[in-house]
Amino acid sequence: HSTWYSSSNMSLVILGKEDLENLKDLVLNSFNGVIDKSVVVPEWKNAPFTDDDCGTLTYVVPVKDIRSLKIKWGIPDMTSHYPTLPCQYIAHLLGHEGPGSLLSKLKSQGWVNSIGAGAVGGSKGFWFFVVNVEMTKEGIEHVFDIIQMVFQYLAMLKSQGPQQWIFKELQDLKAIKFKYKDKDEPQSYVSRLAGDMHTYPVLDVLTGGHLLSSWRPDLITEVLDQLTPQRMRVFVSAQKYAEKCKEKEKWYGAYYKSEKIPEKMIGSLSNCGFHENLRLPDKNDFIPTDFSQAMRDVYPANHPTILQEDSMGRLWFKQDNEFCLPKNYINIALTSPIAYFDPHHANLTYMFS
Repeated sequence: HSTWYSSSNMSLVILGKEDLENLKDLVLNSFNGVIDKSVVVPEWKNAPFTDDDCGTLTYVVPVKDIRSLKIKWGIPDMTSHYPTLPCQYIAHLLGHEGPGSLLSKLKSQGWVNSIGAGAVGGSKGFWFFVVNVEMTKEGIEHVFDIIQMVFQYLAMLKSQGPQQWIFKELQDLKAIKFKYKDKDEPQSYVSRLAGDMHTYPVLDVLTGGHLLSSWRPDLITEVLDQLTPQRMRVFVSAQKYAEKCKEKEKWYGAYYKSEKIPEKMIGSLSNCGFHENLRLPDKNDFIPTDFSQAMRDVYPANHPTILQEDSMGRLWFKQDNEFCLPKNYINIALTSPIAYFDPHHANLTYMFS
């Protein structure tokens, strides 16, 4: 505290209904005593993994009956490249769910329920890139098959090279989301902005991380080149490893076992080739470009009204006359005589919903 509690390391965001002069006085009265010690925030240029830490597989015994696979790499800090977000481009493709996607193929095998990927901040100077997989009971028996398919997808991305049309789709979707985003709760809003002031220049604090403005295929390639079998760390969690895991973690008491992945397996993953069913997603034809709104009722109803009714159901509608944004909210209620006919059907209904 005596070293790092310095105004040079702090940021502050104030949101209030008072005018700027009153808000300024409030800040000066409350924070004027914080000393500027001119300390420099430390920076680490490399992820904290030695060669012995990489190319490893760690088995973990969870408390809950879950089956998860995590593949993690240390990558360079991409904070300064926020107008490009190269990691988000890669994460978007790894997490794609349509035809030709990694998830689609692995689900067809009955091995996984979900896949997620993305960059995680480590500290100033380095990040992590992580692929998370939720596996089925059958999938836990095919951990290395799943890992191989991840690398086959990465190999496909590297061979295809960064695609500007995919970046443009991401750019358009993020711009739409930002333009029509809902207002944040004030306390959360100022807290997030105060943190973002350590990340982005002042002029970009409101838009940093939300908008893409720079196409940098070289950065995408730089990150992809980091995602190799030699540099990965693999974590597999499942209760089936209880007999295998004898070491006890210091802080949480979790049982685990770490081991080096055999060189033969690393070599196999490095030369895994391509999978015939894995490809880039189709172009998204449903990204809107026209946000003009249809003619509105001059005297709208104050309550929902029925637009259509027949033996199959009822369609209700209520027009928004306050926010007037190009958004709609759809709620569908299904009524079935067999949904709760007996405990068996009740459980099936719960699983479906």
